[in-house]
Amino acid sequence: MDKLATRQSQAAVVRSAGKPLVIEAVTLGGPRSNEVLVRVVACGVCHTDIVFRDQYYKSPLPIVLGFRLNHSQNATRVAKATADKKFLASLS
Repeated sequence: MDKLATRQSQAAVVRSAGKPLVIEAVTLGGPRSNEVLVRVVACGVCHTDIVFRDQYYKSPLPIVLGFRLNHSQNATRVAKATADKKFLASLS
């Protein structure tokens, strides 16, 4: 089995509006041919995540929040990425 096919990770999940984020184990699919798998060592939430948590901006629940990547490294070669290349991830 391809080790990139699926993997376990931790995620901040909201299951009900206004309830606290809960760190849960989630199963992720593998990267597509034009994507790069990145090991994230820290991630934070901001006011935008709270807007989604509290449903001021309606979004289907459950939802995984947190997109402020603080440091990432060790890209796995999928497309033209080079393993262990350091880079800045911008999701905005």
